[in-house]
Amino acid sequence: MQDILIWIQRYRPLLDLITAAGSLLAVITWLIAIPVILRNWWRGRTIQLEFNLMGVRAAALFGGAAEQWAARIPGQHPKAKAATVARTLQRAFDALGRSRLNGKRVLWVDDQPSSVALEIQGFEALGAIVTQRPDTDSALGALSAEDFDLVISDMGRPPDDRAGYTLLQRIRQQGLRTPFLIYSSSKRPEHVREALERGAQGATNDPEELLDMALAHV
Repeated sequence: MQDILIWIQRYRPLLDLITAAGSLLAVITWLIAIPVILRNWWRGRTIQLEFNLMGVRAAALFGGAAEQWAARIPGQHPKAKAATVARTLQRAFDALGRSRLNGKRVLWVDDQPSSVALEIQGFEALGAIVTQRPDTDSALGALSAEDFDLVISDMGRPPDDRAGYTLLQRIRQQGLRTPFLIYSSSKRPEHVREALERGAQGATNDPEELLDMALAHV
């Protein structure tokens, strides 16, 4: 017990920093979540319990993901905007307050799943069933074993720096027309254009835009 107390005392500045960062992220994400509720209240619409629980949590997760990207590559990624996140979350629910992603099966391919953990949790908060795979071969195995409503893939996975396109090509060669989205660090116009030319339904590095694309294709 004494050893643990000594360790805590030695690393207290680091622990305090981690706690402060976590608190700041929580504040930011809740500031993004609150407008989802307020916009519906202002319009006089009935806010159903399902929307409260699913929508607020999803807004916080997608907002937090956008903030993480902005911190990861400063100046090259948009800051989270509460208004756009709220509008997209509204489109995620039908007139009866039911999530349009509820029960949808999503195959998410990324060799560094921790980097997209908030996005995955955001989809799951909206009722999607997410299956994660780290590489092209295991993703193809999953596709041969069950049907999916959507595939989301990163781009580079060692040793293939265009693994997203490799997976897309092999899926299309098998005759599968499953909607396919590229989610990587770039959404330069030429990269988006190439993704569409190769048969993907979209390419982005923005969590809120990814959700919007998913809603358009499931």
